[in-house]
Amino acid sequence: INLGNLSYQTNTKILNLTKDQISYDLNEGFTYIANFKNIENLDEITFNFSNPNSRLILEGDIKNLEINFVNSKSIISKEIIDNIKKGRFNSQSLTGCVTFLNSFFENVKLNARDFMCEDAINILNSSGKIKNINISNSLFDALDIDFSNIKIENVNIKNAKNDCLDFSAGTYEIENLIAQYCGDKGISAGEKTNAKFSNVKIIFSNIAVASKDSSKVEVDNIKVDETEICFSAYRKKKEFGSSFLNIKKSECLNFKKRIYKDASSKILLYD
Repeated sequence: INLGNLSYQTNTKILNLTKDQISYDLNEGFTYIANFKNIENLDEITFNFSNPNSRLILEGDIKNLEINFVNSKSIISKEIIDNIKKGRFNSQSLTGCVTFLNSFFENVKLNARDFMCEDAINILNSSGKIKNINISNSLFDALDIDFSNIKIENVNIKNAKNDCLDFSAGTYEIENLIAQYCGDKGISAGEKTNAKFSNVKIIFSNIAVASKDSSKVEVDNIKVDETEICFSAYRKKKEFGSSFLNIKKSECLNFKKRIYKDASSKILLYD
């Protein structure tokens, strides 16, 4: 991902947030850009995506706020299928229906459902602490975080057709995680990611945990059920190296293969 590719030149619209408005309807095929500098003391805000081409970029310091993202066009129409065929990026090089860019989080809650972009929520070049993230019904990835330093207290993701969580090129810490019905990976960490997870439950996935491409992942207390592969570590892209996965206190049920790794990567597994 090249942050320099993000373009603000065409098909964008500034969304002015105010402390007196708690709901915004994104009803045009624009990339909306909003900054949180003017909404101190607001407890909750909702963004309703009523146009399948709408995208949202959020910037700035976000504190003590619950943010709801709702897709009211959750039926897969011909227009949505055509958009998918065009590729995973839109005209602004965005993969996320919602993109947090250059943001700082403090005591924030994020809720999203029924999104059909490459990522339901994408966090880029951001930092801070997030209280809760809840995402359901994603056509592709649910949560994607890149180039960031983020701590999250609780994550609950259900029904992502691709990865439930996808991390790259940053430092991440998740205290409590439930991921259910992940079409590919429950946790995917790649491209020099350093990540720590604790109290993890992953149910129905292809691969429960994957450490890829020079990444280091630690997981303490994990339960996996109904998966093809429980734990994996490998190099996928030639420009990166081997990977490391450290699993402490694990239970894996109903799997086809407990461990997969390539010759140079390493998995430490403590039962």
